Amino acid sequence: MNLRFSKQINRGFTIVELLIVIVVIAILAAITIVAYNGIQNRAHDTAVQSDLAQFHRKNQTEKLTRSDDGFLYAGDFAGYRVKFNKSAYDLSLNNLMYCRSNDGQEYGLAAVSKSGKAYYVNTAGAVRDYTWSWTSAAASTCTNVINSSEYAPSWGNHNAGMGWVHTL
Repeated sequence: MNLRFSKQINRGFTIVELLIVIVVIAILAAITIVAYNGIQNRAHDTAVQSDLAQFHRKNQTEKLTRSDDGFLYAGDFAGYRVKFNKSAYDLSLNNLMYCRSNDGQEYGLAAVSKSGKAYYVNTAGAVRDYTWSWTSAAASTCTNVINSSEYAPSWGNHNAGMGWVHTL
């Protein structure tokens, strides 16, 4: 009888191999999180831009139906059926500002996205990046968005409540 003794080999991973796998997984997770945040910020920016474009269309329509042929005063926004996607806005500051020129022929609306980027729309109709420094003061923001120092800040800014619009 021939007895063979075989050497038993332990199979498994060494600690170095396990650490390498953990590091690779951590790197992949970090890349995924950064990519997700970028996509989420772009979605917030797009929602704000869409809201501003919708507001412009509604404001133009309302101007045509008014007897004084001017854009609305902020106090006229009761019942104004424009929806803003509240979850896309930075609610930690005064983030939505409406301005109207004294003669009612120009308006501007500026807003800050959750990503921190600011946008505005005015009588011209195109939604643009707000390139000036964002302040809660109606004076500088209104001057920038309607390109005039002759404005009527009947309502300068509003924060989380966005009181005159119906939020989602």
